[in-house]
Amino acid sequence: MYPMRCYRTLSPYASEIGSDPKKLAMKALNVTLKVTKSASKLMKRMSRIPGVPAALADCVEEVEDAVDELGKSIGEMGRAPAQGPEFCRMIGDVQTWVSAAETDDDTCTDGFEEVKRNVKKIVEKHVGRIARFTSNALALVNLYASSSSRSRHVKC
Repeated sequence: MYPMRCYRTLSPYASEIGSDPKKLAMKALNVTLKVTKSASKLMKRMSRIPGVPAALADCVEEVEDAVDELGKSIGEMGRAPAQGPEFCRMIGDVQTWVSAAETDDDTCTDGFEEVKRNVKKIVEKHVGRIARFTSNALALVNLYASSSSRSRHVKC
């Protein structure tokens, strides 16, 4: 959904990735995890400010869940075999976890209707950034899954 962000983010790694769709998906996941961890640290610091609404604590928890799910996704992608039923199961897990991380991003801002404008703006900016990176990572994982299963004549 965000092709320019995807290109700007991943093009510096082009020589490392080459034409390998797995490396591309892995790099997208790693960059997304880095961005998500950074936003998590910022929101944790903000949540310690007196008078900041409880919604931020809920958001911090959602973003921490996303960090965990992205970390599991990276680990599973790294262990996934090149083919076979185990490939399909493991890639399915990765897709589920990245999709869950994307949902966590969306859920994060749900409780911010009555929050101070400046806090809400900062959170929405960082969570929106995470959501865009996560969306691109999921698209690249899906592309890898479909191209790998097609090239190996396996239906996942």
